[in-house]
Amino acid sequence: VAPTTTVAPTTTVAPTTTVTAASSSPSIPTKPSTRPQDRYSCMINETGFCIFTGQPHKNFLKPNSDVIVNLNEEELFSVNNAVAVNSVGEILAARGTPAFDGDEMLETSLTGMTSDEKAFHRVMATMFGIRNQLMYNIEDLEEMTWDSFVAPLAERGIKETTFTGGATPKDNYYSRDGIFELAKNPNGRDIHHDVMKFLEEAGLYLLCHVTTVEFSQMLADTHPQGHDPCEDAGIEDKIPWVTSGFPKICQPWMGIQNRPDSTTLENIARHDLYWDAPWFLDLQWETTENQPYQGLSTSLVDTNHDLTLDKARKLKEELLGLNPNIKTLVSVEYREGIITLDEDNANWWEYGHYSPDSPFWFKDTNGDPVPGWGEDADKDGVIEPEEALSGLVDFSQPEVIELIAQKALSLKESGIVDGIFLDWWNEHHRTAASFIDWSTFYMTQEEELESRLAILRRIRELVGDDFLILVNTNEWKAPLSAPYVNGTFMELYKPDYSEGYTVEHLLEVEDTLHWASENFQKPRINCLEGWRVVYDYGNEDMQVVERDSAENQQWMRVFTTIALTHSDEHVVFGDDNAEPTSDHYHNWYDFWDADLGLPVGEKRQLFNGVEGLFIREFTNGYAVYNRSGTAQVVSFESELMAVSTKSFASSHEIQNLDGEIFLN
Repeated sequence: VAPTTTVAPTTTVAPTTTVTAASSSPSIPTKPSTRPQDRYSCMINETGFCIFTGQPHKNFLKPNSDVIVNLNEEELFSVNNAVAVNSVGEILAARGTPAFDGDEMLETSLTGMTSDEKAFHRVMATMFGIRNQLMYNIEDLEEMTWDSFVAPLAERGIKETTFTGGATPKDNYYSRDGIFELAKNPNGRDIHHDVMKFLEEAGLYLLCHVTTVEFSQMLADTHPQGHDPCEDAGIEDKIPWVTSGFPKICQPWMGIQNRPDSTTLENIARHDLYWDAPWFLDLQWETTENQPYQGLSTSLVDTNHDLTLDKARKLKEELLGLNPNIKTLVSVEYREGIITLDEDNANWWEYGHYSPDSPFWFKDTNGDPVPGWGEDADKDGVIEPEEALSGLVDFSQPEVIELIAQKALSLKESGIVDGIFLDWWNEHHRTAASFIDWSTFYMTQEEELESRLAILRRIRELVGDDFLILVNTNEWKAPLSAPYVNGTFMELYKPDYSEGYTVEHLLEVEDTLHWASENFQKPRINCLEGWRVVYDYGNEDMQVVERDSAENQQWMRVFTTIALTHSDEHVVFGDDNAEPTSDHYHNWYDFWDADLGLPVGEKRQLFNGVEGLFIREFTNGYAVYNRSGTAQVVSFESELMAVSTKSFASSHEIQNLDGEIFLN
C-alpha cells in the first residue's frame, strides 16, 4: 500500500500511432489489382528443368519459424513486424491478388492493421518462399525442404489431389506432391501454367483458412472470374495462423503442480520452451551390457529401445499438436554426471555416466570422486557427502569435449528436438569444485573458459547454425559464448530462501536480460527464472499453497513484467533451489494466460520518463514494471483491464516492486 503521505504521481500514455496500409475492409469489395498480370514463362535449362524468367523474392518466411530470411538464409526480422510491399515499396493491400515479381517483405509495425491484414501479410511471406523454391530453385530442391515450405498448406489440407484428366490442360491441377514431381521431371516442356495455377490457388486457399468469413466474402466478390475461392477450396473448418503471443513461459525440467486436471503433456504444452533429460522426451542414450555407460554413448534409442525412435516421434507430434510453437531441448551434462561406485551390487543398466575408475572423473587427495551436485535429503540444512548425486567431470579433456559434441549431433539428426541445454555456464567464475563445500577447485578459471568455448566451437562445427543451444549463465553475461549460443537460462540465485530479491540484484538482472535479448544468436530463447519466498522449508505439502501467497504472486508479476519490458523471450517463477526437493517445480498462474499479443513498443522504455517505471506496448495492451521506489498511478486514454485484479479503469495504481498487464 502506498504511504498516505505520498501522492502517487500520475502519468498518461497514448497508444502508439503508426502509418500503415489503408484498410481493405472486407465489407466493401475492392477492385481487382491494377498491377499488370504476371507474364511468366520458363526456360528449359541444360539439365531439363523449367526455370522461370524474372527474379526470386528477396526475402521470405523461413519454414517452421516466425523469421523472415534473405536468399542466403540470413535472419532479418520477425514476420510479426513485416508487411509485403511491391517493387516500388508500396504496401500491398489485403486482397486475393497473387504475388508478383519484385514483391518482398519490409520490416514495419503492424499497429492499426486488422487481423485479416496481418494474416494476409503472413500468407504473402509464406508464398514468397514457396514460389522461390518452385520457380527458381527447383533443380536443387530436395523433397524434405519442399515439405517444410508447404507445411502450412499440408496442415490445412490444401492441394491434396492431382487431376490430369481434364478436357484441356487448364482444367488439370496438381497436389503438393504432384507439382513437386512435375517440376522435378518436366520432360523438357514448359510447365509454367501448371506451376502458376498451383501457386495462385494455394495462396488463395491459404488466405481463406487464415482470415475471417467477411474476408472470404470479399475474395469472392472481387475475384476476376467471379469464382468463390473459399468454396472451391472445400473448407469446412478454418485453421487460422497460430501465433505465439506474450507472455511466453518456459519450463526448465520440472513442471506445473497446480493443474491436476490436465495431463502431464498438456501442462508441458502450456509453455513455449521446455527442456529436460532425454528420458522425459521418450529418448535415451543407447547402452548395452558390453557398453553400459550413458556418458560414452552417442547414439539414441527411444524408451522402448527402438533405434527408429518411433515412440519419441509420436510424443513430439502430440506435443506439437497441443502447442505448435513449443521448442524442446535436451540437457547434455558435461560438468558432472551420475556415478555408481559399487557396480557389483547394481544391474548394468543402473551404471553411471562413466566407470568408477574412468580418467574423466576428478578425484580428491584420497582418490575419491569429487561430488558435483547434491540435495539436502535429510532436510537438516546441510548437504553431506553421502547426499551427493553426481561426480565432477574434467571437461577439459578432448575426449569429453568430443563426446558432448557427438551427443549434440545425434540429437540434431534425430529430428525430434530443437536443441540442447548446457548447465553451469560461466565466463566469470569457476564451477569445477566440490558441491559440498566449494573449498577446492580442480580447474583454473582460464581452463574452464577455454574448455567451454571449445565445446561450443565443436558443437557448432558439427550441427551448424540451425540447432538451438541454451546455456545457464545465471545473472551474468557471456560475451565470448554469444557467437555460438541462442540464449541464457537466467536461474536467479538468492542468498536467503525466506526473502525476495534486492533492487540492486534486479538492476543486474534487467541489464543482463536486455543484453541477452540483443546479443545472442537468433532465434533467441532466453529464459528468466525467479525463485519464490519459502515459508516452511522442506514441506512439500505446502509448496503449491506457498507459491500462491500474495507476496509470491507479486514477485511472479515482477519477473513476468521484467521479461516483457526488457526482452522478447521467456519467463518462469518457481521454487527456490535451496529447498531439499526437486528444483524448478512451479504453479501455473492465471496472469500468464493473458493474451498481450505481440510487441509493438521498444524494450526498456521508461513510462513518461519516470526512473524505474517501465512500459511496453503490445498489440493487445501494455506491460508495466515498477521498481521506482514508490507506488505509481498510470493513466491511459481509454479504459483497460488490469489482469491481476480484473478491474477496468483508465487509471491504475501499481505498487513499488510490482508489475501489471493491461489489456485493451
